Amino acid sequence: MKRALIIWSLFVLLMIPLSFSLFQGGLIRGHDAMSGLIRVLCMDKHLMTDGQLFPRWFSEVNYGYGSPMFNFYPPFFYLVGDLFLKVFHNATFAINMTCVLFWAVSGIGMYFFAREFFNSRRGGLLSAIAYMYAPYHIQDLYDRGAFAEFSAFAFFPLILLSFLKLSQKFQMRYVVLGVLGVCGLSLTHNVMTMIFFPIAVFYIVFLSLLRKNVHLLWVSAAMIVLGLMMSAFFWLPAFSEKTFLNIIFLFFLHYEFHQSFLTLGHLLNTPWGVHPTDMTTLPYHIGLFTVILALMPLFFIARDFQKRSSFYCQYLFFFVVTLMLSFLTLPLSQSIWQSIIALRFIQFPWRFLAVISFTVSLMAGGAMTVIQSKKLSNGILAISILLIMISSIKLLYPVAHGEINDKSLYDNISDVTFLGEGEYTPKWIYYPPTKRPSQKFQFVQGIGEFLEYKQNTSVNHSVKVMAFQPSLICFHSFYFPGWRAFVDGKEVAIDSSNKFGLILFSVPQGEHLINVVFSSTPVRKIAGIFSWAGLCVFISGIIIYILRKRFKYSSSPLNEVKA
Repeated sequence: MKRALIIWSLFVLLMIPLSFSLFQGGLIRGHDAMSGLIRVLCMDKHLMTDGQLFPRWFSEVNYGYGSPMFNFYPPFFYLVGDLFLKVFHNATFAINMTCVLFWAVSGIGMYFFAREFFNSRRGGLLSAIAYMYAPYHIQDLYDRGAFAEFSAFAFFPLILLSFLKLSQKFQMRYVVLGVLGVCGLSLTHNVMTMIFFPIAVFYIVFLSLLRKNVHLLWVSAAMIVLGLMMSAFFWLPAFSEKTFLNIIFLFFLHYEFHQSFLTLGHLLNTPWGVHPTDMTTLPYHIGLFTVILALMPLFFIARDFQKRSSFYCQYLFFFVVTLMLSFLTLPLSQSIWQSIIALRFIQFPWRFLAVISFTVSLMAGGAMTVIQSKKLSNGILAISILLIMISSIKLLYPVAHGEINDKSLYDNISDVTFLGEGEYTPKWIYYPPTKRPSQKFQFVQGIGEFLEYKQNTSVNHSVKVMAFQPSLICFHSFYFPGWRAFVDGKEVAIDSSNKFGLILFSVPQGEHLINVVFSSTPVRKIAGIFSWAGLCVFISGIIIYILRKRFKYSSSPLNEVKA
C-alpha cells in the first residue's frame, strides 16, 4: 500500500511539468491546435442534434458550404473534449483538460503493462516516465497540436496489456479492456491504427506460440472483431466513402514523403543528426538516453536468458519491431515507400516515431530488471528519471499561448476553411469559394422568387418558391452523398457536376415547397447496425459473465455450508 502511494504521488508530481503549459490561460500554438479547437466547437454544436446522432456534416465551416470532416476524421478526442466543454463551458480549457487526461492515461497504462512485462515496479515506473516524457510524445502536442494522434498514445499499452494478461489467465476485465482499447484506438487516429494494429496482431501470435496458448488466438480475435464492430459507425463509412474526396491532394501535393525522412543521427538526436534534405519539419527524435536504457538488457542476455527466457523473447520481439519501424523512417526505405501505396496514407515517415516511442520506452524499463542490487537499482532509477526529464524539459516550456474568445470564434466559424490541404474536400469541387453566399438558395437558370425560407436545422432547409418558368436552383452547400432534395415531397435528382461542387436541382413552373436535407446513406446505415450489434453483444457478454459467476458462487456447496 505504501509503495503504491509513493508511485501514484510520483506520477502526480511528474505530470506537473508536462501539463504546466496547458494551464497558462490560453490555447497552445501547435500547428493544428486551432483546427482542434474548432472541431470541439463543431462537435458540441452538432452532436446528437440536427437529426445527426453522430455529426457527419458541419454546415457552418467553409463559408457556410460545409464539410464532411467527422465522416473521415476520428472523433474520440473531440467527444471527450465536448464532455469537458459541457462541464466547464470553455473550449480552450476543455481541450487542455482532455490532453492532461490522455497524457495521464498513457503513463498509467504503460506503468501497468511494463510492470507486468518486467514483473517489476521499478521497470514499470521507468517505462512510464520515459513514455510520458518521450520527445515525440511532447512534440505531438506542443509543436504539432495533433490532438488526435497525441491521444492515440494512451491506447497502445492498454491494448497490449490486455493480451499479455489473457495469455496468462482468462480474466473478463482484460477482455473488456482489450475490446474498449481496440474500439477507442480505431476511433482516435486512422494512421496510428494502421501502424499499430499489425504489431498488436503479431504480438498476439507471438504470445500464443511462446505460452503455447491457442485459446488466446480465439479470444483475441473475438476481442478485435468486437472492438471493430463497435467502432464500425465511423471507420466503415470512412473507408468506403474516401473515394468521394480529393484524395489525390493527400498523396501527391501536401504530403511529400521524400522530404520527411530522418537520418540515424537525427533519429537519436545526436550532434551529427543533420538532415540530408531541405526539411521543413520539426526535429523529431527518440531520445539518445532512452535508447541507451532500452539497449541495456541486450548485454545481459548471455547471463540471464535461461532463467528469464520468456522475458527476453518478448524483449527481442519489441527490439525487432523497433528496428523495422526505425528503418522505415530512414532514406534507405524509400523504395519500400514507393512500392507500397498503403504507406502513402501514413504521409510522413517520421510518424512511425509514435509507435517507436512506445516500444523504446517499454524496453527502457528493462534496465531495472537486469540490475540485481536493490540499492543500485534505486539509484539508477532516480538518475534515469532525472536525465529523461532534463533531456525533454526544453520541449515543454518554449511554448507560446494564445487567448481565444470562444464566443467570437463560434459566431464567426463560417470563416474557417478546411479546403487548403484537400483531405476533406469533396471531389466535385474544382474552384472553392472565397466568401459566404448572400443567400442559401439561388436561381441559376429561369426566373422566380423565394417566398419563405426556413432553416429547420443546420442540415435541413426548406423554402417556398414561385418559379415563373422551369428553373434550375442552386442550394449553396457542397454536394456530398447524403444530401437529398425534395420538391413538394417528391425527391428530385441532384446535379453536382458543376465546377464548384454545389447542389443543383430542377423545379417545374409554379409554386412549390422545397426541402434539402442531409441524411444517411446505405453504408452508414449498415455501419450503424454493426456498431449497435457489437455494443449489444459486448454488454450482453459482460452481463452473462457476471450472472454465471454469481450463480456459480451461490450454488457452490461451500457457500451453502456457510449459509
